[in-house]
Amino acid sequence: MNNLLQDIRIAFRMLMKKPTFAAIAIATLALGIGANTAIFSVINAALFRPLPFPNEERLVVLQENKTQMTKDDSTGGVSYLNFLDWQANNQLFESMAVVNLYEETLTGEGEPARVGVAHTSSDICKVLGINPLMGRCFKPEEDIAGNSEGLYAVMLGYDCWQKRFEGDRKIVGRNVKIDNHEALVIGVMPAGIFPLQKEPVEFWQTVANGGDAKQQGTMNGSRGFRAYPAALARLKPNVSLAQAQAEMNSIARGLTEKYPENNTGRSLNLTQLRELLIGKARPYLYLLLGIVGAVLLIACANVANLLLARATVRHREIAIRSVLGASRWQIVRQLITESLLLGFAGGVLGVILSLWGIDLLLAFLPENLPRITGLTPDWRVLLFAMATAIFTGVLCGLAPALTASRSDLSEAMKDGGRSSTAGRGNLRHALIVGEIAVALVLLVGAGLLMKSFWRLQQEEIGFDFRNVLTAKVVLPSERYQGEGKSYNFYFALMERVKNLPGVSHVSMAQSIPLTSNDNGTDLEVVGRPVPKGQHTEARLRFIGLDYFETIGIPKLEGRDFTAFDKADSLPVVIINEAFAKQYFKDENPLGKRLKLGWGGDAEKEIIGVFGNVKHRGLDDQARSEMYVPVAQFGTQDMTLLVRTSTAHPEALTSAITAKVREIDPELPVTDIKTLDQYRSDSVAVPRFNTFLLSLFAVLALTLTAIGLYGVISYSVTQRTNEIGIRMALGAGTADILKMILQQGMKLVIMGLGIGLVLALAVTRMMGSLLHNVSVYDPFTFAVVALILFGITLFACFIPALRATKTDPLVSLKYE
Repeated sequence: MNNLLQDIRIAFRMLMKKPTFAAIAIATLALGIGANTAIFSVINAALFRPLPFPNEERLVVLQENKTQMTKDDSTGGVSYLNFLDWQANNQLFESMAVVNLYEETLTGEGEPARVGVAHTSSDICKVLGINPLMGRCFKPEEDIAGNSEGLYAVMLGYDCWQKRFEGDRKIVGRNVKIDNHEALVIGVMPAGIFPLQKEPVEFWQTVANGGDAKQQGTMNGSRGFRAYPAALARLKPNVSLAQAQAEMNSIARGLTEKYPENNTGRSLNLTQLRELLIGKARPYLYLLLGIVGAVLLIACANVANLLLARATVRHREIAIRSVLGASRWQIVRQLITESLLLGFAGGVLGVILSLWGIDLLLAFLPENLPRITGLTPDWRVLLFAMATAIFTGVLCGLAPALTASRSDLSEAMKDGGRSSTAGRGNLRHALIVGEIAVALVLLVGAGLLMKSFWRLQQEEIGFDFRNVLTAKVVLPSERYQGEGKSYNFYFALMERVKNLPGVSHVSMAQSIPLTSNDNGTDLEVVGRPVPKGQHTEARLRFIGLDYFETIGIPKLEGRDFTAFDKADSLPVVIINEAFAKQYFKDENPLGKRLKLGWGGDAEKEIIGVFGNVKHRGLDDQARSEMYVPVAQFGTQDMTLLVRTSTAHPEALTSAITAKVREIDPELPVTDIKTLDQYRSDSVAVPRFNTFLLSLFAVLALTLTAIGLYGVISYSVTQRTNEIGIRMALGAGTADILKMILQQGMKLVIMGLGIGLVLALAVTRMMGSLLHNVSVYDPFTFAVVALILFGITLFACFIPALRATKTDPLVSLKYE
């Protein structure tokens, strides 16, 4: 222990003698450690930090999937009647609960608002292993009907209780109004509780809540209606996921035999809750950690080069220590202690920088990605930072310490003994070559993402997204049920908004382009029966009048919907170009009739063909789409589209909200965004990927350029005497410049060669992140290599230029 303390005191004094050197080394390591700690904080929150449930490893998600999934299929859903049979027949689960997530309208608590609601069965608290913060959880009878007071039971999420009800301790027993239903607050959930996502919900209701009786009967009384996306279940202790899967497979086979019409062609899959939440993100997070790890290696190489250069300057000191009796191990230990002090200081500063880095990550994190919570450093993050600091300290100092400890004593004691630096120079050069190679790999990755993102931005999406404001208005089914009530509301709203200043066109649609809202249905071309075993389907859009002109979708054939296309007139449908090519090829589709699985049973006549739209995103392909008029198929969930003659349509936000409230003061207006914002959001993930990798690539390039500059600059210093002799013998400025640049360019060319080989191997993993760009894109490889060559050439040129200004008389006295 005394030896260790003595080594630390000596190391501290030696570093304080060279404060500039220490500051540069610490700052370099802090950048690398800080970047790694910031990314590990994200990984820790996603992969390692426990979920807010006891024995979370026993929480599993059950989903019914189609055995033959098509490209457009989701994971299917869960039939409530099937769920009741699972619940009754299993032996390996403690409890089960179905879960569905909705947005519903809260009124009577200030301004009307759309709130997140989880509809779940009564065992949800048992499944999650939690107790309400206040009040009680649901009772089994509340899955069937309202409680004894005749009201639906509801529990508040913690955040909702704090923000909407100001943490009222007397909230239990109060009534709230959700989707026009009176509900009794029976409890408050603990903080941070979520069912199938990382965002806490605001209200919890049982499966009996919400909707009219007919709809609720269909959801819970029809085995073929899979209204719930998943069921949550808690395994009994010491039961493995494989055992539970085998039991549920047996139960599912029994249900298929008993109810073949509704269960044939479906499988039942079990997944751990944590895996469902973060499973797909795990490879991406580890790839990100690998990228910042590469930046840290470059930082370590830079510091190792600094230590090697410093060890060369200290060779006489080290030789004297050896002469005075210090063993090689003592010298190595002393030098390693110095590098460990640098690593520790860099780690402390790196943790501070990581807090800023986390804020930067969250600022750029796309809104359509789940917000990552719990990023404050905990013991795992601090342990990682400490381990990284120790690792970098040893990594930076080991090679310089071993090299310095092998000094030739006789050469070191001579004033002119500089020949002993040759081996160290080779090691420094090898480190620089490695830095250049790693930097090239990161820069190529960033270049590929940048080119991919640029090409994605250039994609034609089939409509004009400029100057269009959208606003979602959802009507409560009980108040707007019946013949034409919902359409009359939307028609009246459109007429009022149309008269606002600056408005040129107004329409509406149930699902607008570049959102996640999407509908599909089976179809049949009348007179052309579908062969047995084949499946025909297309996307289905419910739209209002003037929709195509409002968002600029071009008409190819036929006509648009008109005010005469009403509920009591001929059912009509418009198709897109992709639909016409898929189902009619060279035929004229106008006048043909379609029968849809959804959208009304009546045959619908095709009256028009319009252009294709990339509905799901800029990287989407043209899909077969059908448009039906809202007037012939009422719906309570529509989005208003308003085209303006001004460049700032969002200025109409307050005016549109006011027009809605004039018609119905209890309706909330949500999702007020421009189509341009939706377009920007649709590329948020590739933009974030590009930003992040580019940031780390630029950091790696900066560190590499600094490292190369340091090596060449040190080399010039070491060769001052030689340069003076050359100049005294007649060497010109160009000769000296060429000599120094050749030395640097040899390292650069070697690094580029190795880096290109590595990049060809590594970029193969990036295929899924790229759009219309090959992972071996020659243009990107060439441009990145030239940029790196140019920057490193500049880094070499500065010390080379300084060498040409050497005074031969002064340099000859340098030794």
